[in-house]
Amino acid sequence: MKKKTNPLEPPYRKCSICNDKKGKITNKYCLDNPKNPNYKDYSDGYLDCWGFIRSNETEKEWKERVSIKTNK
Repeated sequence: MKKKTNPLEPPYRKCSICNDKKGKITNKYCLDNPKNPNYKDYSDGYLDCWGFIRSNETEKEWKERVSIKTNK
C-alpha cells in the first residue's frame, strides 16, 4: 500500500550530511529524520545534523578530523 502524502508538503529528501544513518554512539537518528522519536519538521536541519554528527563521532574520527585541521 502506498503511503498517502500531503500535496502541500515537500517530498522527503535523504539528508546529504548524515545520509539518514544512525549515530555510532547513540544508535539514534538525527533530529531532522522522521524516524527519530524527537523529530521536529521545523528544525534547523543543517545545524541539528552537524551537532548530531559531532556528538556521534568516535575518538578515532575526532583525532583524524583534528589532525587534518592542524596539519594544514
